[in-house]
Amino acid sequence: MLVAVALFGVGLALPVPAMADSYEGTWHVHGQMRAPNGQVLASIAPVCQLQQRGNQLSGQCTGPSARGPASGIVNGDNATWEWTATATNSNGQDGVAVFRSTIGNDNIMRGTFTGSSQPGMTGTFTAQ
Repeated sequence: MLVAVALFGVGLALPVPAMADSYEGTWHVHGQMRAPNGQVLASIAPVCQLQQRGNQLSGQCTGPSARGPASGIVNGDNATWEWTATATNSNGQDGVAVFRSTIGNDNIMRGTFTGSSQPGMTGTFTAQ
């Protein structure tokens, strides 16, 4: 996303990158952790409703088998946030997922995540 900026009031317009969109809103997250051989070790698919106040994120995520609070910090175009999940049925797991993300010009959040259920592993995710 580009915006035009008037330079010194002379009407010269230069394209400059716009600031990242807000992290506030409803995000449908889809991510997977894979082993080196490509085998899927874990999938994640919560719907997260995030509120942004300054650089603080808060909210709630609800997945097919777990739900719980989310919180984090926005730093420029990037954010680090976590979901503390509590299982809602026998398929769910209690744990914490930590997301590191950026919102692209296409308004899609992309990044990596780690989870307490898969120590030492990192997955990738997108959210819209």
